[in-house]
Amino acid sequence: MAVSWKLLLRALAMVMALVPGGAARADVVLVEDGQARATVVLPRGASAGHQFAADELVQHIKLSTGVELPVVEEGADYAGLPIFVGDTGAAQKRVTDGEVGKGWSDLPADSFEVYIGRDRLILHGRNPLANLYSVYDFLEQEVGVRWLTPAENGTIVPRRKSLVLRQTRRIRRPAFKLRMFFVRDQTAQWALRNRVNGLFPADWAEKVDGDLAYLPPGIGAGIHSFADLIPPKEYFADHPEYFPLIGGKRHPISIHRGQLCTTNSDVIRIVADKVRAYFEQRPRARVFPVAPDDDAGWCECEHCRRVDQELGGGRMWTEYPSVPVTTDRLMLFLNQVAQAALGERPDKTLITLAYINYLPPPHSVQVDPRVLPLLCHYAPACYAHRMNDPSCAANARFADSLRGWVPLCPNAGVYAYTDKSMWYYFWRPVFRLMPHDIRFLHEQGIHNYLAQSNGARWAYMGPLYWVTTRMLWDPSQDIDGLISEWCHTLFGPAGDAMLKHYNTLEQAVLATGHHYRDNPLSQAVGLYDMKLIAQAEAALSEAEKLAAGDKACRERVSAVRSRWTISRTCYDYLAAYRHYEETGKLEDLSKSVEALQELQRHVGKGWKPYSCPSAEDLARELATGGIRWSGFGPEETKGGRQCRNSDSTGPGDGRAGWATFRFFLPDATKDTRLTMVVWGRSAGFSPVICTKGHGAGYNAGGVWNTFGTFKPSGKEEWQEVAFTIPAKFYEPDVRRQIVGFGGGDSQIWIADVRVEAVNEK
Repeated sequence: MAVSWKLLLRALAMVMALVPGGAARADVVLVEDGQARATVVLPRGASAGHQFAADELVQHIKLSTGVELPVVEEGADYAGLPIFVGDTGAAQKRVTDGEVGKGWSDLPADSFEVYIGRDRLILHGRNPLANLYSVYDFLEQEVGVRWLTPAENGTIVPRRKSLVLRQTRRIRRPAFKLRMFFVRDQTAQWALRNRVNGLFPADWAEKVDGDLAYLPPGIGAGIHSFADLIPPKEYFADHPEYFPLIGGKRHPISIHRGQLCTTNSDVIRIVADKVRAYFEQRPRARVFPVAPDDDAGWCECEHCRRVDQELGGGRMWTEYPSVPVTTDRLMLFLNQVAQAALGERPDKTLITLAYINYLPPPHSVQVDPRVLPLLCHYAPACYAHRMNDPSCAANARFADSLRGWVPLCPNAGVYAYTDKSMWYYFWRPVFRLMPHDIRFLHEQGIHNYLAQSNGARWAYMGPLYWVTTRMLWDPSQDIDGLISEWCHTLFGPAGDAMLKHYNTLEQAVLATGHHYRDNPLSQAVGLYDMKLIAQAEAALSEAEKLAAGDKACRERVSAVRSRWTISRTCYDYLAAYRHYEETGKLEDLSKSVEALQELQRHVGKGWKPYSCPSAEDLARELATGGIRWSGFGPEETKGGRQCRNSDSTGPGDGRAGWATFRFFLPDATKDTRLTMVVWGRSAGFSPVICTKGHGAGYNAGGVWNTFGTFKPSGKEEWQEVAFTIPAKFYEPDVRRQIVGFGGGDSQIWIADVRVEAVNEK
């Protein structure tokens, strides 16, 4: 009997549709022509986290189809196909019966399964947070939802009358254990939906059953926490020994200056007690920051220095050879705190930093596995090249340090400057570089990552935030494809033009080959290929035309245009100022003032780019004919005259006290007379001129020469003093010379300064 091949193939297809894992699957209907065909089922006595997951699922399906699925607890009657969410009996049965597969219990904590069968859907995870992640993955993969930006219109939900799925099963596991941003309330929902698990506001943890990483309220500016853990106001008067011995004297500390004496046994005990008490009060909390403050000021006592020598090998920091490496000292302290505070609790983590002179890996200290040092890609660092680019000397040094950490501390992570506060509003295109860095870090064995970030600035940072979340989950993904997806999904008809805009902007930095880190004043001008900047702006203009007929896309492009205008103005301000520094012409300085005023109209009065002159400084510079004051405190009145103090932070903190004047030489062939009007109660001082290094400190190779000394009268009066600067001390081929004075807590009040050439008689 002859057999029809068409009938045979049709029968085979029908059989395959019923076989799990078959190439063809029967349709699974959740919504049909505007009617619900499924019910969300939660476990009995559903927790707040389960309710939150159900709300997210129901809300987004309703946005897509207009249909609100009913929600019941397991055991209640339901209509249609059940969608079991979280720790339901149906999910537990899949695990106990082995239907999930072997090794479920060995998967990383945030792993989850999405199961879509003919008669049920099961969305569940290895922990409560992973239950929620399974919902978000389902919404992305089956419903097509994208949470591309934290803005109100940054969520993309495809519209349909019916929601019909194919049978499937998948398990997802994260590549990085801690996937952290600095999350604020306005970005928390976006971050959670994109599977970020820290660092959230504390109250968000309760919404998802406590699995999020968050910082203790009131502890740590960012991560820096020494000054918060042992506040000088509370302890210094009675226990100065808790604080750093510097120059033979104990000093109080602040979040921006000075470190605890980490070898003091009472300091170890107090910090450990606070950590222990915190975890006892919040048993589901995951992390606690114990990290040095944001600067130098390490203790020089005998015990601390001995640790540097005996455990740290007496190393000095290669970036500033006069500064000791304090990594072993810090890691020893953290090991002692962890052992005293955490006992046998492997689920708790002390977050700290490996930063500046404690970035080099430990010399001999093996780090407790509950200590998580975040290696700050700051110094050494370059943000114009990949972290593993061997041709970039700064990044090569950072990568060497990173490779040295992993054997001694498998729990190490990286602190990446996704946002760099010093570059706010300047173009900083790192859309591909930082995702490539994430891939490199994973290859090196790094599994914890913190992005210094402000997701609310998405229009300024483009696709970087969203692409970062994708790569932290799976660093093998196609980076170009992710960037393209973000642009085309978010901007619709303007997708091609916006992709060209971001690509060209990134090329504008790569084309120059320049390096940059943290100083826009010295690095921004010349960093960009301005022809490519013009092309990026043209692509943005084209996107505006293409998006004109789509309200949502038009608003998104408009947000990018607003940020672009600020970046352009920011650059124009600095470019005009740098041109003025080359020419000495006050009309160029006036252009810079105008640009800064325009910039402040956009971002707020008083704002200025990091390290750049303020509006007040520029006004003074104009008034004095081109003398720039820097490092001074705010204006005050003494003896009836307006003046400023050389100690910008005030007395008693052991920092700053160093002020400078920058001035154009009246005649590069002659000595210069520098006249200063000084308050008689000021400290004595000896001004110095930078002869080499463009203002660099001694540790960075700067050369400075003293050209006089002045001791004020000590009376409440104004005195005028004139110094002669020999021409032989000028920095060669530099039009603008730099004079500095003060230091430490020196209080020197200056009301006026004049510069003139010394004419030969």
